[in-house]
Amino acid sequence: MRLYVDLGSHDPAGTDSGRIIKYDTTPEIGSLTTINGQYVLEIPEGSSIVVDESSYILPQNASSIPAQAAQEFLVRYPMYDHVLYNFFLENTDIDTIDFSFSVPNPTNLNTTPALGGLAPAGFSRCKIGRGVGPGPVGMSPNRIEILSRSFAKTTDVSGSLTSENIDITALNPVTPGTDEVMVWWKIAKMETSADINSKYDGTNTPSLNSLREIAQEPADLSVWVSNNNGVSWYETPYLEPVDLINAGTDIRIAFVNKGDDPLYLLGYCILFPDLP
Repeated sequence: MRLYVDLGSHDPAGTDSGRIIKYDTTPEIGSLTTINGQYVLEIPEGSSIVVDESSYILPQNASSIPAQAAQEFLVRYPMYDHVLYNFFLENTDIDTIDFSFSVPNPTNLNTTPALGGLAPAGFSRCKIGRGVGPGPVGMSPNRIEILSRSFAKTTDVSGSLTSENIDITALNPVTPGTDEVMVWWKIAKMETSADINSKYDGTNTPSLNSLREIAQEPADLSVWVSNNNGVSWYETPYLEPVDLINAGTDIRIAFVNKGDDPLYLLGYCILFPDLP
């Protein structure tokens, strides 16, 4: 399921919801969705939500569509107790990405199975709008770009996006932490057509930004989760339970793009159980 939301009325500060234009099924792989003047909110598969005149996206409180979608996704998998999610809708959502120059990224030495091939740099290689200053604050949904691999550098690196540490201790203080996760995410590619104004044949077409639907596990993308603040990482296939071996309370998620094309991250959900 997918919601289409007016971009002009969207408030990146998160205080007011943009106007919901419509909702529909998620397009088939290969389809193009024009997003000029609008953005899409992808609802995880199986989440059963009701959209009516009272529905809203922002602010992201317990009654908002993003929160309802994440909780309904959790309901679909009763073996899990908690969900962490981010649909990258407002400025504070950007604060969850680690932009330091010493990010504990997945490498060939701390991953199971071994990362192999191009490793990330020591920081997140992605494009975003700023969530905090000192530069101008700005955030636009559907514009989180995980860069492609680098080319012609002395040592080429992959594109990557790594979250800040998320301490889950408070979710189960008696036996804090978890040793298992299951992850949903939504990625797409972006295509931009040329703005044509021809005096020769009268053609006048605007430039269009379109999301290209792609498979969620392309060969050049790998997704990793750590429960010890990036000391060790485990690859997490799409919607498959992953055993993290040892219990931990410090969750990070990392997206690594070794491909030639950038990928756009529309959101993710991390499900995990309490420890017994």
